[in-house]
Amino acid sequence: MEFDFGTDVQLKSDNELIDIYINPSFYQQEMIDAVAAEIRRRKLPIEALNKIKTEKDRASVTNLAVGKQGNTLYIVLCYCLALLGGIPGIIAGYIYYFSKQKGPDSQQYYVYNDSTRKLGLGMLIIGCIIFFYAIMTRLA
Repeated sequence: MEFDFGTDVQLKSDNELIDIYINPSFYQQEMIDAVAAEIRRRKLPIEALNKIKTEKDRASVTNLAVGKQGNTLYIVLCYCLALLGGIPGIIAGYIYYFSKQKGPDSQQYYVYNDSTRKLGLGMLIIGCIIFFYAIMTRLA
């Protein structure tokens, strides 16, 4: 059974429709299509909304391309775990180094900035070396 977004959209205010149209990443494509049709039906200024949406997407892509800085406390904690040979340190290093997210232009962007990613790679390498060293010493 499919949900009819058309009737749901008709009950929404103009501001709610505009918010959904400008921030489509939180909604299913059928909902976005229904909102666009309702905006046209209500004769809201869709060209102005498209311009706002484009500028917002451009700013979002710029922020995604840079990436975000990792939390210093978590990085220090995860380095300690990696130095102790703990799997959580290795997992954290992997996440800091390899995590990606999809942008509004459907491209993949790294979640973290270059400096955080380098720290994550170091964390991953140190954790793996110590983990394998611990395994080898126990097997010997």
